[in-house]
Amino acid sequence: QARRLVREHDRAGALRLLEVERGLDAAEPERAWLAVAVLRESQAGPRARRLAAALPPSPFRAALRALAAETPAAALELALPHAGSGSPWIHLVIAISRTAQGDKGEALRSAKRALQPNAEGCAAPAAPPVPDLVRFDAHLLIARLQLQRGDMDAGLASAQAAHESNP
Repeated sequence: QARRLVREHDRAGALRLLEVERGLDAAEPERAWLAVAVLRESQAGPRARRLAAALPPSPFRAALRALAAETPAAALELALPHAGSGSPWIHLVIAISRTAQGDKGEALRSAKRALQPNAEGCAAPAAPPVPDLVRFDAHLLIARLQLQRGDMDAGLASAQAAHESNP
């Protein structure tokens, strides 16, 4: 429901639905992620950063802090130390930040890693399944990057995968 409101450019409605005033909870990662993203896009970055910083230390907290960061460089500074954690949220925010920096190759690798958090190079032995929101956003980002480089078949396949995983 909140994602629909965001797509309809009703950020205030999305924030009400996400109940941002009660704070963020790592036990509700998709709600927390959307809240930080909407706050950041609503020119309420400082509030998003305060809410994310209030969570207990974890890779997810680092991902939210990176998502709320003022610049892609600041986001990467917060996220990269957790890249080996196996957190799909960390790899998604790294991909988003790399895209914003124009580093499309690294962005594509990170987005793919978000879909496979137990891939080689991750310290976590058995991460939980990739959350639907991560799967959707990672597939959309992969599709965009593939289409931008002219790989139409792969881009369309990734767009289809995003559609099929739409939370």
